[in-house]
Amino acid sequence: MGNAARQIKRRREKEQRYNTSRKPNWSKEKKTRIAVICGIVGLVVLLFLMFWTPAGTVKTWFGKPMFVSDNSILVKNHDYYYSLGTYTLPDGYTQDKDYSVVKDPNRFELKAVPNKEDNSLGYFYLTPIASPNLDAIHSSFKGMYEDVSEMQEMNILGKEAQWFSYSYPADQTTPSEYVRNICIYIPAAHECDLLLSLYSKKTAQDALPTEEQMLAQVDIILSGLKFQ
Repeated sequence: MGNAARQIKRRREKEQRYNTSRKPNWSKEKKTRIAVICGIVGLVVLLFLMFWTPAGTVKTWFGKPMFVSDNSILVKNHDYYYSLGTYTLPDGYTQDKDYSVVKDPNRFELKAVPNKEDNSLGYFYLTPIASPNLDAIHSSFKGMYEDVSEMQEMNILGKEAQWFSYSYPADQTTPSEYVRNICIYIPAAHECDLLLSLYSKKTAQDALPTEEQMLAQVDIILSGLKFQ
């Protein structure tokens, strides 16, 4: 055997001894512990990825918001849920629990009717609006109805809310009956507004309550509102 062949053989034997010395000689119990630890770490990473959301958002579990109260004002904006605050219905009104017009079952909405007949309202509706374009909304109402007021401002809970009103026939079968509606948009957090929509009872057009009479109910209705 030549010198070159002997050198190659010695180098291979040296590499084999080195690799053998590096191979860990773990017991079955140690391998099991390592497998369990790796599984736990993997689960933690998976749960983190599942539950991570930007700061200020509401955590969800398979699309269902978690850790929020039943009266939280939830809204979805930019693919995440936010809580704008809480709302408690004040005395003098009863919630219509069968009424719903939003497609998202997790979004907050509430329709309530006054308990007393002498109230100027037929009912009110409260729901958050994500990233509203108020100019476009107002213009769309002007395109649908003739009697639409200009956009106006009022102070609500220290916020500059915007509102407009309009009246319209209650339905086609009884064109002599009208309804007045006042839409109030209250600025909230996370690029959202809270819409308070006031509706009068059906009545003759000249017997509709005035804007002032209907707006007089706002403070009572919003007495249970707490923004975050």
